[in-house]
Amino acid sequence: MEHETNQENTEPKPIVDDVEDKSRPRRRGIYLLPNLFTTAGLFAGFYAIVSAINSHFEVASIAIFVAMVLDGLDGRVARMTHTVYLVQNTIA
Repeated sequence: MEHETNQENTEPKPIVDDVEDKSRPRRRGIYLLPNLFTTAGLFAGFYAIVSAINSHFEVASIAIFVAMVLDGLDGRVARMTHTVYLVQNTIA
């Protein structure tokens, strides 16, 4: 009688990501959230430019700071919600 080896079960099992469940469809609102942060950051930057043109430099500097914070939040929220931007796909 031959000695049987069980080679079928020696392959490593794939790691299952508990955070993201592939069986559930993603909600549409999740994709909207990072885009809102991006849009608000763009408006803050535009407001900073307009304020600087009108010689309101203090207001412009505050608007630049707000745009900087919103830019950081938009990337963090996109990573938390596993959202991929079209721009990120083309740059990377």
